[in-house]
Amino acid sequence: MNIFTYLKNKIGIVILMLSLLIASKSFAQTTLVAGDIAFSGYVANAGATPDQFSFVLLKAITSTTVIKFTDFGWRTGTNSFNSGAATESEMTFTATSALSAGQEITIDGVTATKSGGGSAGTLVHTTPGTPPFNATFSLASTGDQILAYQGSFAAPSFIAGMHMNVESSPATTAAAWDGTGAILSGQTSEKPAALTTGTNANWFTAEVNNARFICGSTPVNTVPLALAALNSGNVTPANWLKNSTNPPGFTLPTLCAYLSAMPVSLISFTGKRNNNVIALKWSTASETNNSYFDIERSQDANKFEMIGTLPRTWHDYNNSNLYI
Repeated sequence: MNIFTYLKNKIGIVILMLSLLIASKSFAQTTLVAGDIAFSGYVANAGATPDQFSFVLLKAITSTTVIKFTDFGWRTGTNSFNSGAATESEMTFTATSALSAGQEITIDGVTATKSGGGSAGTLVHTTPGTPPFNATFSLASTGDQILAYQGSFAAPSFIAGMHMNVESSPATTAAAWDGTGAILSGQTSEKPAALTTGTNANWFTAEVNNARFICGSTPVNTVPLALAALNSGNVTPANWLKNSTNPPGFTLPTLCAYLSAMPVSLISFTGKRNNNVIALKWSTASETNNSYFDIERSQDANKFEMIGTLPRTWHDYNNSNLYI
């Protein structure tokens, strides 16, 4: 049975994917899950410079993708942010262009800047409740946290977390952060259940005002390696440069070559059915030492069957169409 007969006899749209099996709608916001970004550093004692933090995209995102960042603490008992902390803030980052996996971005509460220079997107402060919260971004030098999420302040979908606070009663731990009995201040937080320290969230076992990942301390050329390295604050403190004095001499971004060995950085992939013909279109931000693309199909998005291979020389990676 050839591919055309197969498609005519099947009800619905056959799922077709590239070798990485990644699909997204062109120009639509990218939905992120825990582990799709990771924090790479923060500066809470900036002096005349705004407090700031940096993070790494571990998944390519499309233009208009929104990520929210807040230093509000999380309360597991109420499954909500500690909205009574009036000194905290929330920022909404919106990408203004497609950004590739491996891109590091620095946020200082005013701008969002790519590691290679240039704007990564817009940054807007929001006031998600009452009383009115800080209109500027500020991290406490006595310990704090940053949580990244999509969704709403009332119903967040967590993507990453970084906790820089240590309490003694109850003791802060990797599993619970400040625990269920912590003082309800803006600088304390329990760990959201969706995040796991060392996997998609980070915790530093000693309070320091500034910390950044050290390039070359451990490999970061794949997503699993980068996730492990960037969330190693309590496991391998030597991976991090830390101090509690005023910069200069301590700057962000880290400028590490995150995911540099990945041959293809995929931005988008779509498959559309038109008169029993499937049109595939994909776009990549970069390709290095890429030889070919495998095309696979599946009826259940679980078991895949390869139906062909396309050589790299066929592929114009900024404007690609395949019809089958």
